Amino acid sequence: MARKTAGRTTAGSSSQGLSQASAQGSGQGLARLVPTQQRSRERFERILQCAAEVMAEKGSEAFRMSDIVERTGVAFGSLYQ
Repeated sequence: MARKTAGRTTAGSSSQGLSQASAQGSGQGLARLVPTQQRSRERFERILQCAAEVMAEKGSEAFRMSDIVERTGVAFGSLYQ
């Protein structure tokens, strides 16, 4: 089932444990996927925490997605999900 959100057509994906919420503070009204299952939320938070740590340690110029994969143990695909 496709639906129109913030000027974009998106596929309904509630079976994947994701819900749509508007991005806060952007003022653009863009939709983003937010995990709804506890396991997904925990992985999401772990990725964000690790990314913040790597950014603080190495800076944005040396930041690599592979650093996140190594530290969190999640697959590359999960970072882009």
